[in-house]
Amino acid sequence: MPFKIAQTAINCNPLIKEVYKNNLQKGKSGLSAIGVVMHKILGIVYRMLKTNNALNPDIDRGNTEHATLKKPKVVKLKSRRFQEFDSLAPVSKKQNKKFNEHLNFKFTLIGITG
Repeated sequence: MPFKIAQTAINCNPLIKEVYKNNLQKGKSGLSAIGVVMHKILGIVYRMLKTNNALNPDIDRGNTEHATLKKPKVVKLKSRRFQEFDSLAPVSKKQNKKFNEHLNFKFTLIGITG
């Protein structure tokens, strides 16, 4: 049902048509852009029911522009260690075994056996 509502809104509502075209320009497929439109419509209906106010497209466009001006998300590398190593911190047996295997591997690479 939301799919048909989104299709009709794309043809009749200039705000929704703008959202749809922007997503197509970003490289989304047609069905994916309709999914974004469905989410947008549900958000609009929720706000209308919650605040008991009619939709103001200018305010919605302003909120959309404000949201895009926020800082971009920083991608964190999962392979990087973000805490300093603390030799006094409690370590599980599994992690201790893994660490010792890593040390033994390093020492065999440089020719030290123990």
